[in-house]
Amino acid sequence: MGVSALALGVGATAARADDPVKLTISGHAMELFGYVKNDSSLQQSKVYDFGDAQIVFDGKTKLDNGITVEVNLSQNQSAGLEGGNYVKDYTAKQIAANESDWIAFSGGFGRFEFGDDFNVATLTRFGNDAPYLGQSGYHWARFGGWVKQPGNNANGVQTALMDDYQATKAIYQTPVFAGFQLSANYTPNIGNADNNGATGISETSAGGGDAIATALTYTNTFGGVKINADGEYVFENANNVSGYSAGLSGSLAGFTLGGSILDRKSDHDTTTQTGATFSNPGVGNGVTYDVALQYSNGPWSFAGGYMHGDAKTDLGGQIYGLAGSRFYAVTGEIQYILGPGITVTLENGYLNWKTADNGQTTYSADQNKGFYSLLGTQVNF
Repeated sequence: MGVSALALGVGATAARADDPVKLTISGHAMELFGYVKNDSSLQQSKVYDFGDAQIVFDGKTKLDNGITVEVNLSQNQSAGLEGGNYVKDYTAKQIAANESDWIAFSGGFGRFEFGDDFNVATLTRFGNDAPYLGQSGYHWARFGGWVKQPGNNANGVQTALMDDYQATKAIYQTPVFAGFQLSANYTPNIGNADNNGATGISETSAGGGDAIATALTYTNTFGGVKINADGEYVFENANNVSGYSAGLSGSLAGFTLGGSILDRKSDHDTTTQTGATFSNPGVGNGVTYDVALQYSNGPWSFAGGYMHGDAKTDLGGQIYGLAGSRFYAVTGEIQYILGPGITVTLENGYLNWKTADNGQTTYSADQNKGFYSLLGTQVNF
């Protein structure tokens, strides 16, 4: 990936830098266009377009005491239906912007990071989900579904336990020991104003709870097979939301087979609690899992996978008319590398949603299903 560098001067301190801070600039731009079919009479099939661009500034220097100091600033712009989030209500095209910034200190003690970033459980899911070649971050960890779900706010369709949308947090990562690394973070007030304007998904509190996340990862190679394994735990206190997840993948001779599973629980199934309004607590309860196979040879890559989500209210109550939902997706992608950092991807899939509402306990009241076909290109620099 090509980069440009700029030297920035820093003042002398007790532990001064041997070299000035070096700034690396990177990013990406992508455009996606295609067709999304919705079988529900309430949701229209539609030609879908999406654009996304990000620029990242990363400054780094090493002090004479051996500590490496890094600062990271990023800005992202998305243009698409409903702000580029998911294909939901087919609202007018608009622009969604977000930013993140953090400072990190690393050395023989491990790594401390402070600022706006994804929690460690979500970061792990980004790196070790089932193989997926989709465009613009629509990987399993944040799979919102190209086909509109029936009813309102049906959830449980992503393998990230609790994506707090880069709310400000403190992160610590241990050094790597025999392939193992432990990460943890504390996020005070996950609904604060410094989290890209988002209140989080159904498993988080718009009223502002505190959250902790932990992740244990393992990477090693046995007989030419590269193994990646992980496990995560997340707890958020305002909704008493907690969950466990795990992932495993193996790579050999161009093939990668992998998958993950999570179990998410919440103690609440009402939309309000004293002094705070919550973002659909309880609907996300349930098990989500994914599995996929990818093969890469030269400039070509192929991937196919399956994802299943099961969301329900454990206490028998209803949230926005929903008692639960089930979701599955079958996807396939073909990707070609035109040049360093330049890809073209054809993505096809079939999605099926079922929800139970109006007090019903079966998953047949509302349904929506359809296929999509999307062609996208992305340039990384």
